[in-house]
Amino acid sequence: MSFKEIIGIILAAALANNAVFSRFFGVTPVFGWSKNMLKALPMGVCVAIVMLFTEVSCWCLNSFVLAKLGLGFLQIPVFVGVILAWTYILNAVAKAVFKKPLGIYFPVIALNSAVLGLALTTLELGLGAAMLTALGTGLGFILAMLVFVGVSLKLKINFAFVPKAFKGLPVELLAAGIVSLAFLAF
Repeated sequence: MSFKEIIGIILAAALANNAVFSRFFGVTPVFGWSKNMLKALPMGVCVAIVMLFTEVSCWCLNSFVLAKLGLGFLQIPVFVGVILAWTYILNAVAKAVFKKPLGIYFPVIALNSAVLGLALTTLELGLGAAMLTALGTGLGFILAMLVFVGVSLKLKINFAFVPKAFKGLPVELLAAGIVSLAFLAF
């Protein structure tokens, strides 16, 4: 694989095929945690780390165990277990290194549909391409979190111009649609 292909896969996963904006995977954390940069960035980084390790584990499990034994119907429960295991490992590392567990981030990461959706949609790729897609998707998730921090701040500043019926989640969904269209242009 050439350097140009590697960069192309990562940029395609992060921008053009952004899991949040094109497939609407992981939208709950983006809307729920994008009000504050100090919460959004660590959340995005944790999700990106879990995505990368989960992708490698799920790809290997599917290729070498589930597919060989004809147990493809067990993909979802097995992959959910892998996601939970990596989230527990990340929590243990955070406790050991930073002396602070993931706390409220734990269930949001463990139940994130972007992680499971990535694991299920990249099974037909090779391991290298799947890892690069996971890296790009993780970077795209962080980008989505940061974009929505900016959108939330902009909406707070200009909230006086928003009609009463659109205040809150409706205007955020409208903004998400506009941002999704902008990312579709990539």
